Amino acid sequence: MMNLVSTTSDDVRFIGIWGMPGIGKTTLASVIYNRICHQFDASSFIRDIRDTVEKDKQGLVNLQKQLLSETLMLKEVNIWNHHEAIKVIKKRLLNKKVFIVLDDVDKDEQLKALAGSPDWFGLGSMIIITSKDKHLLKRHHLSTIYKVNGLDNDEALELFSWTVFNQTYSEKDFEDLSNSFVKYAKGLPIALKVLGSSLIDRPRMVWEDYLHQLEEIPEGEILDKLEISYRGLNEIEQNLFLDITCFFKGEDKNRVAHIEGFGCEKNIETLKDKSLIAILGGKLQMHDLIQEMGWRIVSRESSQEPGRRSRLWFCKDVFHVLKENIVSGSIYRHKLRKVCFCVILAIFLLYLSQQ
Repeated sequence: MMNLVSTTSDDVRFIGIWGMPGIGKTTLASVIYNRICHQFDASSFIRDIRDTVEKDKQGLVNLQKQLLSETLMLKEVNIWNHHEAIKVIKKRLLNKKVFIVLDDVDKDEQLKALAGSPDWFGLGSMIIITSKDKHLLKRHHLSTIYKVNGLDNDEALELFSWTVFNQTYSEKDFEDLSNSFVKYAKGLPIALKVLGSSLIDRPRMVWEDYLHQLEEIPEGEILDKLEISYRGLNEIEQNLFLDITCFFKGEDKNRVAHIEGFGCEKNIETLKDKSLIAILGGKLQMHDLIQEMGWRIVSRESSQEPGRRSRLWFCKDVFHVLKENIVSGSIYRHKLRKVCFCVILAIFLLYLSQQ
């Protein structure tokens, strides 16, 4: 991959990184960015584009502001709509050699708003775009599309060993078990990190129990494999994880700690240590597959009736519950309070997104 990102050319290059969720697209883009960004006049790494745009009505404009702020070294950018922002980007970056990473793009309008054409940027600029959608990248006329494959066995074992033992090889007493875990992770970096993080400093008996749970999971069910780490949390940690999954991904860590109350900071660190969340720029983040796993856990509380679940995060489910006035009488009182809180929170967030 590194031979594709030479900085000696005067061409403006658009390079796509494509692959399935959890395969390491963002990690690869981050490695490249950190290695060569200093060779450009300006640089910007725009993360989680799909999620940002989905959650916020002004998300696209905010991403454009971030791009301009980082490349022009400005504290504040006054732009009110994405059409105006496009004009500013084209005008201000036309003569700059920039390096921009657009992470997790899933719509054409996102690309058109942030990096619509090579003639927006100065000679030698490079734009890297990560996406799960190969056809989206092809439609944007990228000069190169790089497919990220799963790690081979040696690479996977090295990553797993770094996660568990903080070295490139397994400890002798765990070599057989390490190889078994690597086999079940199928080369997915996120699975290797999550499974490995649950085994740090744990005795062999715990490893064998985790492995037994993996053996019972049908081939290819990656979410079930990730869920083993969730089961290893205590009840308070599980509830915090599900709250972050449904409501607080992308939110400020200190604000969430204040909302969740006493002891939350310690529990956040536990989730971070187990690779279930990350903290970037003071904000709580998690991988899409981890979030999908959390959503599925909550949805299983009642597959047909959202009002019987402990958390509601989709607007359509909130409106359904309010319209039908359905909250199961069989759930415990504390759970009922949580459902009501979630309904109110979801309505409040919806109101903010429409302002």
